[in-house]
Amino acid sequence: MRPIVFALFLASTISCPSNAAIFGIDDREYVSTAPGSPYSPIGLVKGFGAYTTGTLINRCDVLTVEHPAEKWRDPTGERVTFFGAIGSGHQRWSDGTIIAAGGISLKRSDRRNIQSTGSDWMIARLDDCLGDKLGWARLGTSEAWPTENDPRHLQEAGFPMDRDRKLGLSLDPACAIRGVADRMLFHDCATMPGNSGGPLLDREGHVIGIVTALINPTDEDVFIGIGLAVPIDVAGGAAGLPPY
Repeated sequence: MRPIVFALFLASTISCPSNAAIFGIDDREYVSTAPGSPYSPIGLVKGFGAYTTGTLINRCDVLTVEHPAEKWRDPTGERVTFFGAIGSGHQRWSDGTIIAAGGISLKRSDRRNIQSTGSDWMIARLDDCLGDKLGWARLGTSEAWPTENDPRHLQEAGFPMDRDRKLGLSLDPACAIRGVADRMLFHDCATMPGNSGGPLLDREGHVIGIVTALINPTDEDVFIGIGLAVPIDVAGGAAGLPPY
């Protein structure tokens, strides 16, 4: 079977301006990441000349995407920094070390291949276990994925470039899975540069996937309603993380 091919724009920020925009109604809202908030485990990961969104998944480990580290054949052992409680007045941060990665080989010539994005994840272990202060997310499983009979069942959270992170975390409050493929979820959550690594959350607050890219059949860096996410069974399961 031939690979499915679309124009892919990876949803991380590579230290450059972006003109990306939402096509249609933008219903994103700001939410607090202050300690005690259900969104407090979600923060920013800075490393490899970029930033992505990341989520604390236990006391010390942060789950995010690997594609900013594409110049490293194996980013394991490299250092990054995680910033939590952004915009809340209680910001905390810690350096950390990459302890596991999906092994994505996204060279620029291969960014059009959807199948390659299924390995787009990595885990950083923090020097200071910020989960003790901010809490950590609960992981879901593919067995609990909502069906198309319940179309508005997801939330997506992140720190996109087109939003002021000082005002809090950006949340798409009502979006849905639109398809499932091997190692990949298709969804209609607003996906912008900076959102990569951000969690897809079910209505119970479980992380069921991490955002990796948006699809556009043109060459424009515009979200037209199709995004990609790595299922948490793939990302967390491959790293040996237990579900909730």
